[in-house]
Amino acid sequence: MRKKKKAESLASRLAAAIAGSIMTAFSVAGCTLQSDDAARESFKTGLIFEIMDTGVYVASEGIDSATYIAFDGVTWVDADGNTIATDALSAGQQVRYNYTSVMESWPMQLVGCSKVTVTGHTEDVSALIEEWNRTQSQLAAEENFGMPTLRIIREDGEKSVCYKPVRGSSVWNRGKDGLCLDSSLPICWQQERMVCIPSTGGKLRVAFAGAAGNPDSIQLLRWDADEKPGAVPEEETLRPGESFSPRSGSVYMLSADWKKEEIGGKLSWGFRVEA
Repeated sequence: MRKKKKAESLASRLAAAIAGSIMTAFSVAGCTLQSDDAARESFKTGLIFEIMDTGVYVASEGIDSATYIAFDGVTWVDADGNTIATDALSAGQQVRYNYTSVMESWPMQLVGCSKVTVTGHTEDVSALIEEWNRTQSQLAAEENFGMPTLRIIREDGEKSVCYKPVRGSSVWNRGKDGLCLDSSLPICWQQERMVCIPSTGGKLRVAFAGAAGNPDSIQLLRWDADEKPGAVPEEETLRPGESFSPRSGSVYMLSADWKKEEIGGKLSWGFRVEA
């Protein structure tokens, strides 16, 4: 009975994860920010099991507890308080991190994380990595109702960093099935819950992944980050694979339209750019 209950728990997690960034987008659609007085700092421990260009994944109790910790805005130190470079991290290290709240998504995402301490020696996380890879393969085959995913690529010399923005409003058809989800404009979203792309003075390239191929049209809207939700954004038209020059202190919404008969629709994503 215990194994069956665990399997059912993971299945429910996977069902929520298949909606992926869509469900995340609609949990952040409000314009109300949490006050500093209401935010209470908490701490948690876990093991690093995957390292990416923009952050790491950690887990405290199996793959169900997978949590993403971004590098941006986070200080990494060892047990003696000495700063650690992120390229010195490795899978299996024990970490302790702070946060003020956790997004109800899978993998979980943190709000208010500012410091991570590497507290222990490297452990064998091969079983955790194997379970993670198996789960990701399953999700990749079913992800987001077959909808394409957006990648924003920042070129830093010989190194490329890839960002996956949060999806907003979505209308998608696949054969006889359809899906329609609504979201407010990204200028209304809480900044802590948006993907933030550092501005380095270079350009950002737009790319799409998925069976639907490239969209027929792409629209890019930009607001100043401190503008009110009703402000009129600047508008720019892009082509797949084309780069654009971001402006620091901005909130962006990228909308793409696929006009195919069997599979297509209109999707949007939100992200911000900061210095």
